[in-house]
Amino acid sequence: MLFATEPAIEAEVGSRIESALSQVSLDHPDGAITRWQFLSARPGLVRKDEAGCAGRLVQT
Repeated sequence: MLFATEPAIEAEVGSRIESALSQVSLDHPDGAITRWQFLSARPGLVRKDEAGCAGRLVQT
């Protein structure tokens, strides 16, 4: 997952994202449920195939 934020709050934002993903499901208003398996979270380098998306994130 890519996200862009101010460096001063990067740890807080990352923690909130990790907390949300750890819930492993999302209840939709129409009653549908989306489930996933959260495996891990760690900082990493932007891959080549993510570069365009990353560029757009930092511009917004």
